[in-house]
Amino acid sequence: MDRLAPGTSPLGLVADQVRSRADIVEIVSEFVALRPAGRSYKGLCPFHSEKTPSFTVSPDRQLFYCFGCGAGGNVFTFLMKLQGIGFTDALLRVAERVGMAAEVERVLHGGARDRFAEVRERLVTLQEQAAEWFSRQLWHSPEGEMARNYLARRGVSREVAQAFRLGYAPQEWHALEKALGRSRETLELLRQAGLIVEREDGLRYDRFRGRLLFPIADARGRVVGFGGRALSADQEPKYLNSPESPVYQKSRILYGLDRAAPAIRKGGRVVVVEGYMDVLAMHQFGLAEAVATCGTSLTGDHGRMLARLAPQVVVAFDSDAAGQSGALRGLEQLRAAGLDVRVAVIPAPHDPDSLLKSEGRPAMERVLAESRGVYEFSVEQALKGADPGSPAGKAAAVAKLLPILAAVPSAVEQEALVQAVASRLDIAPHAIRRDLEAAMRSRRGGGPGARQTHTGVGSAYNVAGVRASASRLESAPHQANVIERELLRLLIEMPEVGPRLRGRLTGADFTGPGYAALFDALVERGEAALADPELAALAGSIVASSELAIRPQAVESYVQGLRVAREQRELTAIEAKIEAVTKRAGSPGERLALLAELAVSYREVWERLRSEGAL
Repeated sequence: MDRLAPGTSPLGLVADQVRSRADIVEIVSEFVALRPAGRSYKGLCPFHSEKTPSFTVSPDRQLFYCFGCGAGGNVFTFLMKLQGIGFTDALLRVAERVGMAAEVERVLHGGARDRFAEVRERLVTLQEQAAEWFSRQLWHSPEGEMARNYLARRGVSREVAQAFRLGYAPQEWHALEKALGRSRETLELLRQAGLIVEREDGLRYDRFRGRLLFPIADARGRVVGFGGRALSADQEPKYLNSPESPVYQKSRILYGLDRAAPAIRKGGRVVVVEGYMDVLAMHQFGLAEAVATCGTSLTGDHGRMLARLAPQVVVAFDSDAAGQSGALRGLEQLRAAGLDVRVAVIPAPHDPDSLLKSEGRPAMERVLAESRGVYEFSVEQALKGADPGSPAGKAAAVAKLLPILAAVPSAVEQEALVQAVASRLDIAPHAIRRDLEAAMRSRRGGGPGARQTHTGVGSAYNVAGVRASASRLESAPHQANVIERELLRLLIEMPEVGPRLRGRLTGADFTGPGYAALFDALVERGEAALADPELAALAGSIVASSELAIRPQAVESYVQGLRVAREQRELTAIEAKIEAVTKRAGSPGERLALLAELAVSYREVWERLRSEGAL
C-alpha cells in the first residue's frame, strides 16, 4: 500500500509541513457543501448516500469524520478516499496547493528528482496539449468529419465525447510533430510519450494517423496516454495504444476512472468493461460507475486502486471472453485485494455498447443484477466440457473443481456449490465432500490420512474458594473503552502530554481497534503521527465522536483506570485457565498442582487491584 514512512523520515517531515500549511475546510469545500456547526463544519458525506448531514470537519484539528459511515482522517486521507489515489498522489496534490510541490518531489525522488520529476511533468503537459490539439481536429477540421460521422453512427453523443475529450489524429504522417515539435527537446518528449515513432534510420512519423483518439487519464484527470481506433476497414490494428512511459503504466491505469470515481463511491460498486466504447456507452446511459482496462488483464494494482473506492467490483465479460485464462487470473487479482468480485456475462452477440444501444439501460441493469459470485462463475467455467456420462469423466471434473471449492472462505457458499456440482454431475454430495476434505487436509500439510484427535473431558474441580466477588469491576470493559478514547483524544488535542506517559502505559494497555498503534505513535511522535493516513482516520473518529470536555487534569485517573482494566483482563484470563484445567484429562494430582499455581497468580493480581483502590 502507498503509505507514509513513519517517524521523522524526510517524507514524514515534509508531509507534516504540507499538512500544517493546508486548510482542510477549504479543500473539502471544493467537494462538499459545508456549513458552520459550532467550532466545526457539517455537510452531506461524499462517501455514502445520506439526507441528513453526518459529515463533520474540524478546522482546529484539521480532521474530518462521518458518523454515518465511519470514514475519517486528515486532508490526505480525504483525497485518497475521494479520488481513489495513493498517499503520494494525495500529498502531491495538497503540496501543489500550498506551494510545496518542489520540496515533496525532491524528497520522493532524492537526487534524481530535479530531472526525473521535470520529465514527468513535461510529459503530462505535452500530452495535455496533444489532447487539446486532437480535440480541435475532431470538432473543427474538415478531415475530422470522418470521425464525427463514426461517432454519430455509433450513437455517441457530443456531450459524452467532449466529456471524455475525444479527438482525431489526421492522416498526415507529421501533423502532430509539426503542431507541437517546435524544438529538439520537445521532439524527444513526444518520442518518450509514444506520440511519434523514430525509426532506426532516424526518420520520424506520428504514431496515430487517421484514428479516433481516446485520451487516457490518470486518477488525477491528467492525460498520460492515448488509445486510437481505426476508422477504415484496411487499418491495422483496430485499436492502437500508447506504449508505456514514465507516466503511463497499463497495470496502474483504468480508462474512465477519473470520471467514474464519484459514481463508484456513491453506489459502492464499480463495473469493469472491456473497451473504450463500452465505457462511453455505459456513462451515456447513466451507468457512470464503468471503467475499462487499457489492453491488459486486471492486475493487483488495479484491485488496490478500486478497493479504495468501493467494496464491490462487477466484471462484465463478453460471452466469448468469459472463459479466457487471462480474464480468470484478473478476477483472482481483484479478490486478493479484498474486493467482493462478481461476474456478469453479456449475452451473445452483444457487448455492453451494443446491448445498451439495442435494448436500453434496463437490459444492462438486468445483466448486472444477475451477476454471479466469482467462485460460482469459476465453477461454471470449470464444468464446461465436463463429461458427466462416465465415472472417469465425473472424477476428472471433480478433480478440476477441488482447488476452486477449497478456496471458498464461506462454509455456506462452499456447501451450496458442492450441492450444485453434485446435481450437475449426478453424483452424491458426500462423495465430493470427502474428496474436498482430503484435498483441504493435504493443503494444510496434514496429508491425506491426517485425522483429528479428540480428548475426553476431565472431572470438575471446585475452585470457588480462590475466586472472590468482583461486582465493582463488572462494568470495567465499558469504562475502559471510554477511558481509552478520552486519553487518546487528550493526546490528539494536547500532544505535549505524551512524554508524561512514557514508561507508564504502552499500546498493550489499549483494547480498542487500532488504539494500541495510535497511542504508541502519539507518545513517540506527537502530532507528526497524524501524517499517517490510517492513524489520522482513527484520530478523526475519536475527536468527532466525543462530546465530553477535554480534561488535562484527568491524566492520572485515566492511567489508573487503564491499569485497573489491565489487571481485570489478567484475572479473566486466569479464570479461563482454571476452568480449562478443571476439564482437562490427566491425573488428579497434576491438575491440583496446576490449580494451586493459578490460585497464587489470581491472588497476586487481586492484591494489586486492592492496592489500586479498585476493590
